[in-house]
Order: sequence, then structure tokens, then C-alpha cells
Amino acid sequence: MHRSIGNTLLFVIVGAALTASSTSAQAPNPRTVGRIVGRVVDAATVQLTHASASREALVRELLTALAASDTGRLSALTLTAREFADLVYPESPYTRPPMQQAPALVWAQITNASQTGFGRLVR
Repeated sequence: MHRSIGNTLLFVIVGAALTASSTSAQAPNPRTVGRIVGRVVDAATVQLTHASASREALVRELLTALAASDTGRLSALTLTAREFADLVYPESPYTRPPMQQAPALVWAQITNASQTGFGRLVR
């Protein structure tokens, strides 16, 4: 599998893992979230916007959207910046040394590669 396509699927897989294993999350620092989404916010996101009932359901949705070339649905299956900030980044290795990086940088790296992979995926 091409690396960029794998990165696109990473969003879907992370979404499935979060859907299946967690219904709540510890709220991150609002300033950390603000560095990712561009503003300071008050309330944390504790669940995914377009969550599936299970990993299997998510994979079915992915395959159905791919078969139909439904780019809108495929886009809806990806994490939003806010979901990344609240649910993924706080538990990532990028929050502590030796891999510590600013949240906006991590988000930019992930989304840039994923957008390239998304384009290849839907060709």
C-alpha cells in the first residue's frame, strides 16, 4: 500500500479504535486545542462527529464509499482538527520528549500526507 493512502486510512482506523474503545476523554488544555484549530475553545470534544457503531461498520462504510466514489462520505470518515486535538493528540507520543512537537505541526504533517493519499484513493 502506498504510504499516503495508508495515512488516509490511518484517520479511519484511529476513528474506529476511538469509537470502539472510548466514549469519553480527558479534556486537553484549551490553548493546545487552539494551536491546532486556530482559536481557544472552552469545551472538549469527547466523541467523534461521524462515529461508527463498530470497527466492522466503519470498514463497511469505507468500502461502500470507495465503491461509489463518494468523496463526501469518505471525507466525513476522517478526523476533524478538533477531534484530533481532543482525542488523539493528548495521548500521542508527540506530547512528550523525545518526539515532542507542537500540535499544529503534527496536524499539518498528518493532513498534508492524508490529502495526497485521499486523492490517490479516489482516482
